[in-house]
Amino acid sequence: MRATFQDSYMTSPIQLAGDTVPFAPGYTTVVGLLYGSRRWRASLLAKFIGREYQGKNGSADGATYRVGAYSFTNLSVTRFLTDPSAAHEVHLKLSLDNLWDSSAITDNAGPSALGPDLVNVLPRRSLVVSVVAQL
Repeated sequence: MRATFQDSYMTSPIQLAGDTVPFAPGYTTVVGLLYGSRRWRASLLAKFIGREYQGKNGSADGATYRVGAYSFTNLSVTRFLTDPSAAHEVHLKLSLDNLWDSSAITDNAGPSALGPDLVNVLPRRSLVVSVVAQL
């Protein structure tokens, strides 16, 4: 994907036609495996996000606001404790998010008052176990 400004000076005097629009990643894609049987469901999904500029002027702001490409993988397994077609459903779900424990930068707000960039990173690996009952 390529999102660019068609005209100059839309956001500021330094932004020119052809500069990349802020918050527009170069690509996004999800690749994965899905499994389902009578009482089991599972998914393994990997999401890939391309490089993007996050300053108000997009690429005109330079490398300061650039976030590199990153990816993360999530795993989910569900076991139906009742018949999935029954009127009342109970299932147990295990979800493991950020399977490879990536700490990639996902957002860059630029330099702080003390100097270093203010950034957000992917949340650490997390495990969620839940029991759901639909009565």
